[in-house]
Amino acid sequence: MEDKLECNGYHVAMSAYKISKATLYPYTRKLAEKFSKFRANYIHPGNVKTDITGNTGDMYPDEGARARVMLASGSFFDVMEISSFI
Repeated sequence: MEDKLECNGYHVAMSAYKISKATLYPYTRKLAEKFSKFRANYIHPGNVKTDITGNTGDMYPDEGARARVMLASGSFFDVMEISSFI
């Protein structure tokens, strides 16, 4: 598949990662519509070092997960520290 994409001029570096991110936004919108009594949030932790990114990320998975846990707490954060105001 990637050979065909390259032959047609498509840039395939990290294509699985890019496609996964592109599908999350519409999927989140569909969840929000279907479960309107709940809040559906799309959280992008940043470029995380995983197999799907070819380990080229800026942080390790535990660091990327930490941001999600912090956001789920409902607090405000500034550079990973709890902030009273943003």
